[in-house]
Amino acid sequence: MTEDEVLLAAAVAPLRALGCDIAIDDLGAGSSGLKTWAAIRPDYVKVDRYFVAGIEHDAVRGEILRSVVDMGRVTGCRVIAEGIENREQYALVVELGVDYLQGYLLGRPHRVPQPNAAVLSELETLALGPTADCAEHLVLPIPGISAAMPVGEVVEMFRDNAGWTALAVLEAERPVGLVYRDELLIFLSRPLHPEIYNRKPVTSVMTRETVQIEARARLDQVSRLVTARSARPQRDDFIITRNGLYLGLGRTLDLLRQITAQQIQAARQSNPLTGLPGNREIQRHLSQWLARRRHFVACHLDLDHFKAFNDAYGYARGDQVLLHVAQVISQIVRPRVDFVGHVGGDDFVFLLRSQDWTLRLIAVIEELAASLVNFHSSEHREAGGLAGVDRDGTPRHFPLLSTSIAAFEVDGSHSITPDVIAETLRHTKALAKAKPGCTCLLAAGDRIIDLVSRSESPDRSVLESAPRVAANA
Repeated sequence: MTEDEVLLAAAVAPLRALGCDIAIDDLGAGSSGLKTWAAIRPDYVKVDRYFVAGIEHDAVRGEILRSVVDMGRVTGCRVIAEGIENREQYALVVELGVDYLQGYLLGRPHRVPQPNAAVLSELETLALGPTADCAEHLVLPIPGISAAMPVGEVVEMFRDNAGWTALAVLEAERPVGLVYRDELLIFLSRPLHPEIYNRKPVTSVMTRETVQIEARARLDQVSRLVTARSARPQRDDFIITRNGLYLGLGRTLDLLRQITAQQIQAARQSNPLTGLPGNREIQRHLSQWLARRRHFVACHLDLDHFKAFNDAYGYARGDQVLLHVAQVISQIVRPRVDFVGHVGGDDFVFLLRSQDWTLRLIAVIEELAASLVNFHSSEHREAGGLAGVDRDGTPRHFPLLSTSIAAFEVDGSHSITPDVIAETLRHTKALAKAKPGCTCLLAAGDRIIDLVSRSESPDRSVLESAPRVAANA
């Protein structure tokens, strides 16, 4: 730390000793930065409104806010987001895990708080469901002990509770160390040690170098913190806190079991070939985004002439094609912002929230148009296709592999069901597959827009129940 941070930390210490909570205002603006955070370890951080304003259109700001929330979970700091002015911003910051919200959407500044009850009631429908597994799920309800407790009484507690391997030592409900069962008993087995230490406070034999983890930390964060210990031999027990106060103990073995269970559950819900989320996760994301009135583009990708390709080259070669398609989509979409799923076979569904979703769709089409032909033999490439039989057993000539993408923009301002989206995509995909080569058609109201040729045409057969949305293309 620089001299300024050292002085700041020294100035804050006596305030915290008096029981004051410490907060940083406007994180990311002016002198309120990460160095200040590291120096004073605040209890609250309010993120500058710059990172909230326009978050629904700028994925980078969302990623920055997500990182701040992650740091808050690890350090036990509560994160406040200011400048919430519309429902989409509210839904986004709640999804990111922000602890407190402030903004005109919730109420205007007033001497006496006057929240908008109607708006708050409506916003309750956008709230998150159960959170993902976090450190709190690992808590073992083993009581902490006072720092003044004599060592002899600690020994009796261990003898009465054979399953306890460690006890947290507390001062004013805040953990200051750990005393390990095996280390303590070995220490007291030495000559004269029981006579010398049994009446001393447990602080005389405790270990001050401990791992303390905030209850809200995700399991992957817990894993990094537990495995990033110093040169001291690793122990199985770590301390879990909530707002700095002792909550319970966690054990590395339980952490590994939880992570393994998560991985098994994810594998069950994923396509066994590509590893992408399957139909259940696709439906969950779609329903969740619709319930929160998110703006996104739903896309359905289907390979053309894939059966003929499988018949000619075998299923192993077909699997290579599917893995390639999955890789292309996953590399072009924005991680943690967009969602990619594999329904099965040659059908992929992806949901785009990226502001530049049009460019990403075109990039997928262009990359597949250039690469899919390479899976064919030189003979078939020169001939522009291959001979095969259709699903009715009729011999015919099939073109080379291509792909058709149907897209539908959901702007979040209308109530719409997954069935309407699915039917619109089904109809749009049929139109796309009727075109030669790789195509991408966007359904927008009663129009069909070809994102490759940049042309559009009226299509009155698009479902009347679909909301009229303006395309960004």
